[in-house]
Amino acid sequence: MVNVDFDKVGGLKEAYDMDEKINNQGGGFFSALKDDGDKAIIRFLYKDDKDVDFAWVHRVSIQDKQRYVKCHGRGCHLCQEVGKPKLRLFLQVLHDDEVKMWERGKTFIPKFINIAERYAPIYKQEFEVVRNGKKGDTKTNYELFKLDGGDPVDEDILEKKQTIIDGKNGFVLDLSKSEMEEVAAGTFELKKEEGNSGGGAGQGQKQERRREPVGEEEVF
Repeated sequence: MVNVDFDKVGGLKEAYDMDEKINNQGGGFFSALKDDGDKAIIRFLYKDDKDVDFAWVHRVSIQDKQRYVKCHGRGCHLCQEVGKPKLRLFLQVLHDDEVKMWERGKTFIPKFINIAERYAPIYKQEFEVVRNGKKGDTKTNYELFKLDGGDPVDEDILEKKQTIIDGKNGFVLDLSKSEMEEVAAGTFELKKEEGNSGGGAGQGQKQERRREPVGEEEVF
């Protein structure tokens, strides 16, 4: 249900902005940093680096769409068919009161471990993330700045997290050996099932707050 009185929306621009918020609630991707200099305030929904969402994955084509399939290592059928898996982070972050998924590669891991160890429990801390690199630049990197102040939160905020790695519902598919064989043969069919969603739209106050740089710049 949409908790908005559309008759009170003033003008096309307001309608457009509101539609973006309504139709991108929860379960979406963190895409606020589209070009050089873009910045956003986020909160990582983890205690430390031990409960973070990560997986070794194979990127495969399923029903003409690119999907990630979790690799289980020894005996993995997809390793034989498509090659070695890649380690990926699927970070769940809170941005503008909405849960978003920020996919990162291996080179981001040392930076995340650094801040997770230094500021554990990391969910209590807000960070400003700044993009350095124009859209499409393969050398784009992101700087993280710890922000002072902010609203205090307790561990209940972690309940906003969603399941990233799941059988046929997750962003990363966790398949059986026989299903992987079907994927490799191009015969696997992914039946759409009702998934979970979380995070609601909200309004955050944007204000300048003192920030402290953390870690070194990462290129990825």
